[in-house]
Amino acid sequence: MMARVTLADDTSSELTLVVNGTAHIGSLSFETEDKKLNETEAVAFIRPHELQVYRDEPPSSSFKAKVVHIQPIGSVVRLELIREEDDSHQSLEVELTRERYRELNLHKNDIVFLTVNRLHVFPPDYSI
Repeated sequence: MMARVTLADDTSSELTLVVNGTAHIGSLSFETEDKKLNETEAVAFIRPHELQVYRDEPPSSSFKAKVVHIQPIGSVVRLELIREEDDSHQSLEVELTRERYRELNLHKNDIVFLTVNRLHVFPPDYSI
């Protein structure tokens, strides 16, 4: 059972299925830090600076998104993106260094590919 990615306090989250430490989000799979999670639903969090942006589709698990807003903020550039691969049109935020932003030469309405550097996964009943 998958839920939409939503933005809350600069973090994207999604309900996902974890099997043998691998999180399955839609058609994508990501290794997690917690290999003990198995055959369970969990909440996966992705911070904006833990996503990589590419112009061309990379060989690893990636998903397609459209750039809808670009906002320079000090030493970083924040991108607002809409996921393009399914009908959910999920909203995501990504932070890039200004150097990486210049390398990519991004503009509004460009299509990009995203990969996840790090995924934080917690059981749904997790509390602090």
